[in-house]
Amino acid sequence: MHETPSYQTWQRGDYEISTDPARLDMDVTHKFLSEEAYWSPGVPREIVERAIGNSMVFGVYLPAPYARIDSGLWQKRSTLS
Repeated sequence: MHETPSYQTWQRGDYEISTDPARLDMDVTHKFLSEEAYWSPGVPREIVERAIGNSMVFGVYLPAPYARIDSGLWQKRSTLS
């Protein structure tokens, strides 16, 4: 019988630290490990997924950046051209 895992989250300033593997961006993680990290060039995605699934992971997150486009500014710029 398997227990449902209990994930932890901590806040440190603007950073959030979490042990929830579902929060990891698997595309970014695999790309880094297979293309940029010198210790795992070409590692298959399945291996990365299995390793994460069998490990306690720690992800560090920043709040999402806030972006807004002021359509009035774009209108003013287009009339100045």
